[in-house]
Amino acid sequence: MNLAYSFGLKNIAVLDILIVAAGFVLRIKSGAVIAFIGLTEWLNIMVFLLALFMAIGKRRDDVLLKLSSGTDMRKSIKGYNLEFLNVALALVCAVIVVSYFMYTMSGEVILRLGTYRLYYTCLFVLAGIMRYLQIIFVQASAGSPTQILYKDRFIQVSIVLWIASFYLIIYMKDLTIFK
Repeated sequence: MNLAYSFGLKNIAVLDILIVAAGFVLRIKSGAVIAFIGLTEWLNIMVFLLALFMAIGKRRDDVLLKLSSGTDMRKSIKGYNLEFLNVALALVCAVIVVSYFMYTMSGEVILRLGTYRLYYTCLFVLAGIMRYLQIIFVQASAGSPTQILYKDRFIQVSIVLWIASFYLIIYMKDLTIFK
């Protein structure tokens, strides 16, 4: 897939971002095989969707750069425009949120983790996604998702609170607030 991407598929709009997102799924699957860890479909789905979301945000930045300077960062940019990418971001964002809600309320997950209250964690997922959308649309700065993760305190706090809420809900089930 990487060779095909490098030798031409990266120049085909939409296919380029789908391949980037699929590459992240293949990486986690490879890591799971090496570490002898099983993966759930939910993890595959969420990694794919989040990678797709960030790739679309990056392409939007590339289109903005092209509009302001006339510079094409990559050939596939000719197949994108701002309106299409905005709609694609909204679509993928909605699918991420619905998928995450479905994950938290999945019978399989409830049975495995012993709680039906994981939906409380959706608040932090929504907060993080909305902040990333704010960075994309208001600040027009989605160029490097890694840099955003390292620098944006709001997203960092959302992630820490998401992890903490997951921990509390799973391992502190006997607390009064979770009964």
